Amino acid sequence: MKRDQVILSVIIPAYNVEKYIEKCLSSVLTQIDSDNLIEVIVIIDGATDNTFAEIMKTVGYYGNPNTRIINQENTGVSGARNVGLSLASGKYVTFLDGDDYWLPSYIMSVMPILCNSQPDILEYNALLTDEKGNPFSLLKISYANLNTIACTDQESFLDIFRCYAWARIYRRELFHRSVFTFGRRFEDTSTIPWIYWQASVVTGLGIPLIGYRQHSDSFLSLPKLSDIFDLNLAVVHALKMYEETNHEFWLRVSYRIFQQSCTRTALLPFRLWCQAIELATKNVINKLPFGGSFSRRILVSNPFFYTLLIFLKRKSYDRFIKFLDRIKFKRNSTYLVP
Repeated sequence: MKRDQVILSVIIPAYNVEKYIEKCLSSVLTQIDSDNLIEVIVIIDGATDNTFAEIMKTVGYYGNPNTRIINQENTGVSGARNVGLSLASGKYVTFLDGDDYWLPSYIMSVMPILCNSQPDILEYNALLTDEKGNPFSLLKISYANLNTIACTDQESFLDIFRCYAWARIYRRELFHRSVFTFGRRFEDTSTIPWIYWQASVVTGLGIPLIGYRQHSDSFLSLPKLSDIFDLNLAVVHALKMYEETNHEFWLRVSYRIFQQSCTRTALLPFRLWCQAIELATKNVINKLPFGGSFSRRILVSNPFFYTLLIFLKRKSYDRFIKFLDRIKFKRNSTYLVP
């Protein structure tokens, strides 16, 4: 396969995912062959477990000639993705984390759209799965209605604002000006809005194509104070873009990321909240206009109170789910009594 013939480059960063990487790679390699004009670039990012051995075994089993394996020192997921971008030759690129996987309909769903409609961005939904990979809920990311294909835009992206890099396919040239910010944990939030800003044609698929695994080792399950610092930098950058362009898009991006900072703060121990709110509001709070919806006014006027509301909402939801689980258990247990 010639490099100028590649339609899609699939970039897979892999760090200490020995339990999941076989399913991840198998879900991709079973859907492609040497005639698919698809290349797979696996970046082993300084893994210290058996990730390397699992990758070599799986790739060796499928024997796809269009798969490249790069073994490097640890740089974090943003660094690994950027290396993949520098090596990619496809007209389009997409990302897949080493603990997630493609659903069986991925290639048959996306390739006709890439070849015929040729959008700048193709977005789709995901299925939330447990640690074993069993689906339990839909994660809506694309603005398109369920089971439909639709043209979407920047406004639609802002309405949902789930910035998962793996939930989209991108025209590769969109990353010529914007790459993933090195060393940040919320590199998606720091990058994806800028990609949408450059895009002209966005197509939404209202179907899930990714299995998004929820497990205790995920960084989303392990909040850090540094997350708030990373998000604050993204808000500052967005506000700077708003000052330069005077475009409403960047103001809404600023609000959305600031809101994400408060939501992340609600996951931290309560003793860190004041410090986190101080980080979240630094160089930001006086530049966000006070107005709009009721929730936005609370967000800007009293971020601590907004964070508390998010915390209470989550606690109430968790208790409700546990209550439903207890009811289900009691109902099922009646059938165990002789």
